[in-house]
Amino acid sequence: DEAGVLGVLAVVEEGAPPPGLGAAVSPESTCSPVDQIVSEVEKLASWWTDGWQKLIVPPPGITAGDEARGPSSHLDRIKSELGDKVKDCERLKREVKTLESRLRVEHKFGDEKVRKARAERDEARNAAREALKRLAELQVKLQEVQERCASSEKEMIAARSERAELAAEAASLREEVTRREERVELWRQKFLEERQARRQTHEQLQQIRGNIRVLCRIRPSLSDAEEEKLATTIPMPGLIRLTKDRRTLDFEYNSCLGGGSTQEEVFEEISPLVMSFADGHNACIFAYGQTGSGKTFTMQGTRDCPGIAPRSLRLLFEQARRSAEAGSPRTIQVSMLEVYNEQVRDLLCSPEEGGETKYLDVCALGPHQLRPGVERVPGLSRRTVESAGEIEALIAEGTRNRATTATTMNEHSSRSHAVLSIRYADAEDVEAPAPVLHLVDLAGSERIAKSEVKGVHLREAQAINKSLSALGDVIASLQQRQQHIPYRNSKLTQLLQDSLSGNSKVMMVCNISPEESSASETASSLNFAKRANQVEAGQAKRVTAGAGARAAKHGKGAAAGVVDRTHA
Repeated sequence: DEAGVLGVLAVVEEGAPPPGLGAAVSPESTCSPVDQIVSEVEKLASWWTDGWQKLIVPPPGITAGDEARGPSSHLDRIKSELGDKVKDCERLKREVKTLESRLRVEHKFGDEKVRKARAERDEARNAAREALKRLAELQVKLQEVQERCASSEKEMIAARSERAELAAEAASLREEVTRREERVELWRQKFLEERQARRQTHEQLQQIRGNIRVLCRIRPSLSDAEEEKLATTIPMPGLIRLTKDRRTLDFEYNSCLGGGSTQEEVFEEISPLVMSFADGHNACIFAYGQTGSGKTFTMQGTRDCPGIAPRSLRLLFEQARRSAEAGSPRTIQVSMLEVYNEQVRDLLCSPEEGGETKYLDVCALGPHQLRPGVERVPGLSRRTVESAGEIEALIAEGTRNRATTATTMNEHSSRSHAVLSIRYADAEDVEAPAPVLHLVDLAGSERIAKSEVKGVHLREAQAINKSLSALGDVIASLQQRQQHIPYRNSKLTQLLQDSLSGNSKVMMVCNISPEESSASETASSLNFAKRANQVEAGQAKRVTAGAGARAAKHGKGAAAGVVDRTHA
């Protein structure tokens, strides 16, 4: 009808799309852009077909006259618009093709992305599976660790309980050990007290019997032997322990001093004998030991650290001063000799008195056979000393004249036996019988293989060892109380026979080396000292000057003629 045609024309004129046809593609649509464009084209074609049919094919009831009455301008405009729509359709088709091409490209890249995503997904799934597998293993291990922790905790609780029990037991044991240590210390103190009492009693018995007292001194370890193992120790007072060839040997003497002992400590042991000499008894102190064991240092010492000889003289000066204050003045006379290659030489003989060397003879009479006023070594020079300075000068002079040499064992090895004799006489009657103190520094025993001496020094070493061997024979004979004592076997034993035969108080200072390499020589020295300590010479008597003694001094020349003039 006319109203319907006019309505369609109005719609066409206005150019509005049919209901449901959008002017543009909605960005919020869930369809792809191509699907939306195709849908729009289909809607536009449907709209065009429906509109054209309404325009060309008149609905029933419209006549040709009615059509003739419509304005031709509307048809022209509709045709124009139709052409525009056709162009739009062509444009839309081109856009559809372009979008399809882009869609194919995007689809291609999308497939690659999808493949990559799928590969990454598969890798992630595999990694997840591995992680789950690893997680399962870790969970199993965690469970095992938890079980072990639970077991360890139980064991720890049990251990704590056991530790508490052990701590209680240890405390009980410590208390028991403390009590036992106290008892051991108590018995040890009692043992030491009883041992000291026994030693004192034994010392008194030895003094009564006239035994040779022995002082053993260990030399400090040398600087070049610090790393060497020491073979000698002092486990208790008066006891020397020697380790030799994996054996332990114990030696007990009157006194034992370690390597850290001082000269003052040594003289503290010697001083009672020096005081006994000042009271009128003959005395003899001799140092024995292997070469390099410290005998000369013990006997003479140095200027800063004096030894037995200068300290004894200083003590005698003090006693002489006290005697002078008491109205009994005393004179100290000193002589010094050496036994070198079985020859006796005066060490204090100056050139103006007798030349460079003065050889002396030893009186051949036996012990206790010398008449009063007769010397064992006739012609030996004697000097009176009155001060400590004179003492040091005399000792230095005698030491310079003494024979020494350097060996592999000792840089200043003494090659002779030196005897320093001190006479403590009455100042008013110097020639009257007076006590004599012999300080003997024996040459050290040495092994030729160790000292590596040759020529003259070899003969010196042989003479030294021979004289020391003779001294050992004399000590052994005295120990066994034999009737014959071989004093004549050596000049050294001839000089010492008056002291060893019971007319003197004798002390032996046994010097030993602490190094393990000297264990054999140390054992020999300790055995010699042990034998000497067992010698009972008898109780010494005081030296007195009676009328017979003063009368005898006028006839001493006849007795002095009986001497041994042979030389070894």
